[in-house]
Amino acid sequence: MDIVYIETTVIGNIAGRLHPNANVAARQEITREWWTTASSLYRLVTSLLTLDECADGDRPRQQSVWKWSMQFRFWRNRPMRRCWPAR
Repeated sequence: MDIVYIETTVIGNIAGRLHPNANVAARQEITREWWTTASSLYRLVTSLLTLDECADGDRPRQQSVWKWSMQFRFWRNRPMRRCWPAR
């Protein structure tokens, strides 16, 4: 199975609110559609740094990022762990 590194933009497009700009919203929708099958086609990995960056902001955003991040594994085969403190 191929490995795909998930970076900040992908998580932001999935976990974030739909953007008011139509072009940005379209990219978000494309990413969300890709996401529905990605975990069955690829081994998805990310880093703590990426999750920390994505979790910046208000509590609803943190919770949304945490929900989506449960599907990732870390680059070095480590299981997912919470990487930011609850506020």
